[in-house]
Parts: sequence; C-alpha cells; structure tokens
Amino acid sequence: MTKILQDDLDSLQAWEQDWLMEFNPSKCKAITFEKKTKPVKAEYRLHDVILTAVTSAKYLRVHLNSKLSWNTR
Repeated sequence: MTKILQDDLDSLQAWEQDWLMEFNPSKCKAITFEKKTKPVKAEYRLHDVILTAVTSAKYLRVHLNSKLSWNTR
C-alpha cells in the first residue's frame, strides 16, 4: 500500500510539470488514518524531500487525527 501512495505522489509531480505549478514539500504533511494498534510506518517523498509525519492535522477548519477521532487531545 505504501508503494501505491508514493506512486501517487510521483504522479502529482508529473501533473505539476504539465500545469506549470509546484507543491511546496515544506508545507505538506503525511498522516496515516487507521485503527490498528501498530500502524504501518512509511516515509513519503515529494521532490526528494521526506514529508513530515503527523498524527493530527487541521483541514478546512476541521481537526483530524490518525485514530479517526474528532478529539484533538
């Protein structure tokens, strides 16, 4: 599964070139959503920069966490 996600990030880089846009890896984060007690550890790269792994993130004013809970604590 991690290979598929990395392939998607690589595809985004090709899309950037087609549309003359660029993602800023320093502003991108990686979060894994799952209920497993031992989550899969993976490093994802964008422009040869490892994305920062986080356990929670705010998206469109909604807080999300890796345990699929709305609780931010």
